[in-house]
Amino acid sequence: MNTLVGGNLKIKDALGQITANLPAAQDLSALSSGGRTLATSSEQLADGARRLATGAGTLRSGASDLQGGARQLRDGLVTLRGRIPTDTEQLGGDPDGLARSVKVRTEDFANVPNNGNAFAPYFIALALWVGATLTTFIFPFLLIPDSGRHTGQVARVLRKLSVPLLIVAGQAGIVVLGVYLMGVQFMNPTQVLLTSLAGSVTFMIVILALNLLFGPAGRVLALILLIVQLAASGGSYPVELSSPAFQAIHKLIPVTELINALRHAMFGAFEGQYWEFMGRMGLVALIGFIVALISRRRWVYTPDDRFRSPIITDVG
Repeated sequence: MNTLVGGNLKIKDALGQITANLPAAQDLSALSSGGRTLATSSEQLADGARRLATGAGTLRSGASDLQGGARQLRDGLVTLRGRIPTDTEQLGGDPDGLARSVKVRTEDFANVPNNGNAFAPYFIALALWVGATLTTFIFPFLLIPDSGRHTGQVARVLRKLSVPLLIVAGQAGIVVLGVYLMGVQFMNPTQVLLTSLAGSVTFMIVILALNLLFGPAGRVLALILLIVQLAASGGSYPVELSSPAFQAIHKLIPVTELINALRHAMFGAFEGQYWEFMGRMGLVALIGFIVALISRRRWVYTPDDRFRSPIITDVG
């Protein structure tokens, strides 16, 4: 029994020593947290290794490009060295002698003999616009007789355009003839005449559209546009010298296109751009005609026996 008791006591002492040497609970928690941190860091390390591998591939490709560029640079330098002369001749003489030895060659393009010729396209375009505007004071653009009450919009617009178009076409011929008789030179007289006719027709359609869209106020708006186009068309001086507002609308007004087209027809300026000017002017005419077709609310109906010119009836 004594031997058994002594053995138990020894076992108890050994268990106490083992318990004392075991780690504390907080140490076990720290060990667990450290394990998780180690796992996360291992993932980051793996991701960094993958990016490092990708960057190494990019670096290898860039090094290959750099090597190719270096070879091209070397070849270019070799070519340059082979073409550099081994010796150069020294220039002799004094500056005055060198200046006298230079011969200047002058080439004229789109030559305009004087200011009168240069201003002709500008005044032709403005005269055609004024003439088209004055037709609104002669013809009853907004007046429809009762007999035409049931006609279609296309028929009404064509009816209002037919006679004024003939008049502005004749006006274009008279203006071109008058300018020619004043001594202005035409490089292509036929083209000048056709361009002026196209400009007159375009202006007439635009002014009719303004009248049908705004009523009698369309006349006033046509005159305001005349004043605006005086400054924005670039006919009297370069448009770059005008205000930013005029420069912005320079390409949007029909007078600009007519002036440039006339400069080509009269002097040969703007080589290769004539049909661009004519195309944009035709686009303006098409837009004006469409606006005239959709403007239906300004018509004024009157008995057939009272259908008169606006000069007499005061209705326009």
